[in-house]
Amino acid sequence: MHNEHQDGGKLHHQAYYLDSPDELLRAATIIAQHGGRLEWGPGRHATSGATFLYFFDPSGNRLELWTGGMLIFPPDWQALRWNPEIGREGFDMWGTRPPASYLSYGSPPVTATRQYEEGDGVA
Repeated sequence: MHNEHQDGGKLHHQAYYLDSPDELLRAATIIAQHGGRLEWGPGRHATSGATFLYFFDPSGNRLELWTGGMLIFPPDWQALRWNPEIGREGFDMWGTRPPASYLSYGSPPVTATRQYEEGDGVA
């Protein structure tokens, strides 16, 4: 994902598939009722056709819930190439624009809290 600040690699988001738009809207309601921070959506990505919702978990990581769109399983599938002129329309075909945080925030790298030693069971 484009990092507007160019300040190194960061996690943009993790995505989780839901079976239906109803489940996505129910999830948005549950997140909001429990004090969660919704960032953007629901919306529909033009490039995939997926309905999406972005929010932050309590640790500050961005998560995406999505439904519909493309699920691709064949190992020989060839990626679609999108013309750069599609611009922000690829983000949301319903016309909303991503908030500034979507293009600038990423979860910072985690730093180790202790040195691992041989025999710790860490590969």
